[in-house]
Amino acid sequence: MSTNIQQHQAMLNDFVELANQLKNAGNEPQLISAALMSAAAVYTTYVHAGNEGYLQESGVTKVVNAFEKHIRQVQAYKQAQAQHVAPE
Repeated sequence: MSTNIQQHQAMLNDFVELANQLKNAGNEPQLISAALMSAAAVYTTYVHAGNEGYLQESGVTKVVNAFEKHIRQVQAYKQAQAQHVAPE
């Protein structure tokens, strides 16, 4: 497994752990999910446009498409787990 993939997985696990800590502290899972998505939107804007910039419509579309790709990958994995089959 490459270093980037390992780092990605470790950070993903950290975010899920934080979300679980927030849930265990009594926060609603839907609120946590919304906050994580908002944080991702803010940070993604920063990465691509800096602190003072913003995304043009084409940039927003690229981010939306990237999120869709990620959520579809997660769903394919979850579906494969539910069917006990390795995802493609």
